[in-house]
Amino acid sequence: MKQEQENKLYEMVRATGYIEALNLSRPMEEKSAKEYNITLVLSTCPYEKDDLRVELKFNEVKDFKIGNINNFYKIFIEVSDVSERQLEDIKYIVEDVEHSTIFVQCNEIQYKYI
Repeated sequence: MKQEQENKLYEMVRATGYIEALNLSRPMEEKSAKEYNITLVLSTCPYEKDDLRVELKFNEVKDFKIGNINNFYKIFIEVSDVSERQLEDIKYIVEDVEHSTIFVQCNEIQYKYI
């Protein structure tokens, strides 16, 4: 991930940060049945109408851990580009460094305002 993309992602997460939705899916197509995708929706405050939301998609997830998501606190995720380490099918490690709410190892990250 280029530095400007990483900065944009951090800007979007800082503007939101409260977990509104967390979805785990696995396409059951013949080739990708072993790979999961995670969609994380962050909100500025889920109790306000028309608040800002960010959708983060982690594709081709190789490993993930979900911590305690039962609390209402703002998360901040850190993205590490580990593509130079030549880990098999892992380009990024994403984690909430403060609360250990989420940890993902994946091959692709997509993000957008929704």
